[in-house]
Amino acid sequence: MIRVQVVDDHALVREGIALIQGARPDLDVVGQYASGPELLGSSVEADVVLLDLYLPGMDGLEVLRRLGPASPRVLGDGLSNKDIAARLRLAERTVKVHVGNVLAKLGVTSRTQAALVARDR
Repeated sequence: MIRVQVVDDHALVREGIALIQGARPDLDVVGQYASGPELLGSSVEADVVLLDLYLPGMDGLEVLRRLGPASPRVLGDGLSNKDIAARLRLAERTVKVHVGNVLAKLGVTSRTQAALVARDR
């Protein structure tokens, strides 16, 4: 079971995401937060944090900095799709789709470029 936390300052968005994710048998929404400080003050552990980057007071990037390095890091650690899938208990095809989406959103063409962008940000 993958434990998910949702952070968004809009209650309707938070609840909608939690409802959709909670309907999946392999996901368990373990927390919903309206702000970065709420998440950071929580003792609940999760495998995945769905985080709005545009939060009032403390933006999502600052929340990520304060959370510290994640482990495992889907791509930045140089793992193959197969290894990422095994660690996250997902289908390899699912990981491949997500990696493709990350590359497209970052405007890069390789995993190495994506890791460098992540490091520099």
